Amino acid sequence: MAPQGYVQRFTGGIQVRRAIYLREREWAVLIDPTLVDLRARARLESLMQHYCDHGPIDMNEKMFKFLEHFKAERRQVRLEEFKAGAVRLFGFGALHAKTASFFVTGMDAAKKQAKADRTLLDSAGKEAIRLSQIV
Repeated sequence: MAPQGYVQRFTGGIQVRRAIYLREREWAVLIDPTLVDLRARARLESLMQHYCDHGPIDMNEKMFKFLEHFKAERRQVRLEEFKAGAVRLFGFGALHAKTASFFVTGMDAAKKQAKADRTLLDSAGKEAIRLSQIV
């Protein structure tokens, strides 16, 4: 069962069992064609499905990238991002229901610089710390 507020949106094949969970608010932005370019959305969906089917193997830093370790409350999570076009999805990996899972805890739908927006990254990190205590 998914943590409260999260919905499993992608799942892997038989050999590599992985899942990706998003909150409704990130999903609503991702599927809104007025907020996210359709090509970027299609690319992100393709990247997330590849991650579920094969793991991060064969994914370069323009697709899936480690950002930093986020530390708080004596816990630490490894923040990573999927990116396509002007969209970034921030999150972390954890074992959930015997499945290697990636939880999207933040989003930047209009990246304007090479690095992730610090405010959005901090918010995603705080949510990742909170969620890591439950999964």
